[in-house]
Formats: sequence, C-alpha cells, structure tokens
Amino acid sequence: MADTALHTHQCPSCQTPFEVYLAHSQYFGCPHCRAWIQLNSDNLPFVAHPKTGYTDSLSFVKIALGMTATFDQQKYRVIARTRWGANYIEYYETQTDSGTKTGYQNNSSKYDVWRLQNLNTDQGFWLIQTERGFYFSQIFQSPNPGLPYNQGQELFANFVNSYSLRVTEYGKAYLYFFEGEANELPLINLQNQLKYYRCNYGSSTYTLEIEYDNASGYNLEPYRYTQETAVDNNRLILEAFADNASIQKTRQNAKSLIFARNLSIFVFIGLFILFMLSFGEKKVVFRHHQDFGQLGDTLPKFTPEFELKNQAYLIELEVSLPTYNNQEVYITTELYDEEEEVMVNELAGDFWYYSGYDDGERWTDSQTYTSQYMQVRYAGAYSAEFFVEPKEVSGHLIFRVREAGMIWYYYLTPLLIVLLVFVIVQLMIYWRKLE
Repeated sequence: MADTALHTHQCPSCQTPFEVYLAHSQYFGCPHCRAWIQLNSDNLPFVAHPKTGYTDSLSFVKIALGMTATFDQQKYRVIARTRWGANYIEYYETQTDSGTKTGYQNNSSKYDVWRLQNLNTDQGFWLIQTERGFYFSQIFQSPNPGLPYNQGQELFANFVNSYSLRVTEYGKAYLYFFEGEANELPLINLQNQLKYYRCNYGSSTYTLEIEYDNASGYNLEPYRYTQETAVDNNRLILEAFADNASIQKTRQNAKSLIFARNLSIFVFIGLFILFMLSFGEKKVVFRHHQDFGQLGDTLPKFTPEFELKNQAYLIELEVSLPTYNNQEVYITTELYDEEEEVMVNELAGDFWYYSGYDDGERWTDSQTYTSQYMQVRYAGAYSAEFFVEPKEVSGHLIFRVREAGMIWYYYLTPLLIVLLVFVIVQLMIYWRKLE
C-alpha cells in the first residue's frame, strides 16, 4: 500500500472528494452519504443507501477514516469501517453458593470493524471496536482480509470434533453501514445477514461468518474466518493513534484520569496519617486540681490565670467521686478572657458513681470525664470558673487544657471527599479499560 493516495475521486452522489489507497479496491463506501461506489468504471456508478443514525463512536476512542496508527513499530492507515449490529446467544459461567452455574443467554450489541492497512506492505488487520473494548484480528495478506480458507475450515472442523471446546457465542449480524474502500462489498444483498460462530482457544477467539439468505432461510457460503485477540488495555490503542490530533486530547484525558487517581491515593494516605495522629497524646498547657470541700460556701471558684495562644485547644474536665457512697454531681465550667472580661466558652456535664449488688454480683456505673474542643481567637490570659450542684457533694475535679493541633473531625470531610473522588475516577478508568 502506498503512503499517499493512489487516486482521488468525487462521490457521484454527494460530490464529496475521497481518496483510494489500495490498487485492488473495487468499491468505496462514502462516509457522508453512505453511497456504495464502484471504482473499476469510468463513470463511478453507485448504489444509494439511507444514512442511519448509528454513526457515533461506540466508545470514548473516536477513530476515523484516514487516521494513521503504529502497532509493533509498523505504520498503518485506517481505510474502511463496517458497522454491524448483532443478536446472539452467549455462553456464561457464574459462581453460586451451590457451585458453578453455566448456560446460554440472549444478548445484542453493535460493533465496528475497522480495516487497518500497512503503509509499506500488503499486510493489514481488523481492529474490532465494541462497547466493551477492542480486539485485534490476525495479520492478513491483501486482498484476502481473513484467515486462509483452508486454515479456517480446519480450525472449525477441530472445534466441532473437540469435546474440550465449545461455541461461546453464536447469532446473526446485520449491516448498519459501510465506509471506506474494499475489494468486495460487505454484503452484496442488503436483505441478507451474517450468521457467525465464535470459539475460544487460549487467548484467541476464532470466528466463522456465513452469509445467510433471509428470504430462503438457507446458508449461502462461508464469508470469512478470523482470529481475534482482546486488547486488555485501551491505552495501547490511544498510544497507537497518538499522532492524530483528535486522539491526542482523548489520550491526555486518559493520562489526567490516571494522574488524578494516583494523586487521590497519596492525598488520602497523607490525610489518613494526620487523622490517626490527631488521636495521639496532646501537650498539657494548664492543669488545675480542686477539691469540692475547698469550694465550700465561697462557690463559684476561679482557677489561676493561664496563657493561651491563637490556636485550637482541648478542654478536659475529670471528676473523682468517692466509691463508698453513691453520688451524682452537675458541674459547669466557664472559660473567661481576663483581658476582655467576657466568657468565651463553656463546658458542662453530669458526673456520677453508683454501685451495688445484683444476684450476689457487684456492679458499678460511672461517668467521670468530659471534654470539648475550642478555638481561641485571641491570645492572652484566661481563667476558668466552676459551678457545682449540689454543693454538698464530696470528691475533687481535675481541669486540663491541652494543645489540640488539628482536630480529628477536621480531617473526616476531606477524607470522605478524596475517597469519593478516587472511587469515581477509578470507575471511569475501569469502564474505559485504561489499565
């Protein structure tokens, strides 16, 4: 095949110019009006066909006629596409609690068969594009785009006679449209369909296509044998078509998705480490011990002044009540800004200690600790004041102020957001088969 077009023609139906690259091409399907044009005639006779609405790309990789691609260091050009629809029966295996369940189920799909031709030789291959991914056919020698007939016959004879292999898919395919050049029309009679049978062997799928006469219900003749291998990673296709401007943006978007996924992993790990560290021991900047008996009739009681900076703190109140007597106390702690002489925060709670015997077994129930985070807006001197009810209770309290650093719940929302971003991006990568 020549790197440049051998002939340039104009569609006799819609007057759109088109190029022909293969010397043995006899037909051309116009991508604009869908006319089938006969090339081996001076006046370019054509057969007009209705333009269907099924022309959009089947996946995010938008291949087009005339694009070039590099596979295995060989340069290819896209010279044809056939859009097929199929109704088929597919073999399945699923794992259940009782074992492996197998059977056949009805399905339908659309798929494109792109023909790629080597720029330097007569070799080419089919690139099959489905909604689920891509498949490579075997390399063929033009003008015969398939497995050699005898080899295909032998392969399917072996499948039929083998008990270890099964038909994994069979059904009928019908033509939506054809565009590009070919040495034969995909289907001479549009009323006909293709019957096809697929068998898996190793990593390859072997397909037999037979032209089927809808009117009579008879098989006509084998249309083509092909060997196909699934493309595990669609990035291989994007890299192969990277020289085409329309694919470059798609390729960059794919790279951005993978970068975003990897970045979200690192950010999540960092936030999670900080989240766990926020539960660690925090530095005590002030501690005050107070016996309830010392409060006496002079309640409420102030602590000595203590200095706080402009940052977050954890205020803690711990109460110790006698274990020989059931008691309950309600304590309110008010935090004051000494310079402004205003209350800036409050910590309150019930504390109790109860014990007894039930069926000869001793039980206890107690609540002796409460805490609260606070953000100090202005650095300066602070003090705390305690209000205890009832005043006659015995015991003592411990009041502490700790440097909080970053508080654990500050990390919770970012962690959930990053996790959601990761899940969404990973699903996009999975469905686009970018890994």
